Amino acid sequence: MLIKIAASPSVRRDILDIASIFRAKPVDVSAHTVTLELTGDLEKMAALQRLLEPYGICELARTGRVALVRESGVNSKYLRESSLPL
Repeated sequence: MLIKIAASPSVRRDILDIASIFRAKPVDVSAHTVTLELTGDLEKMAALQRLLEPYGICELARTGRVALVRESGVNSKYLRESSLPL
C-alpha cells in the first residue's frame, strides 16, 4: 500500500513514529506531505490507515496503481529520456 498523508513539520515526527511501529517505509517527504509504503495483511494496512486518518490522508493506493506523484519535486525525467544500453 502507498499512502500519502498531510504532514506539516510540527506533526511529521509523529507520523514517522507511527509508521515505524508498522514497519512502513517513508518513500517521499515534502514540505506538506509524507508518502509511506507498507506491505502486509489487510488488517495491518487498515490499522495504519485508521491511525493516520486524523492527520489527513491525501491519497491511498492498495492495488493496481503502482505510483503516486512525488510532492518533494524529485524529477526522474532524465530516466525517461535516456536510452538503455543493449
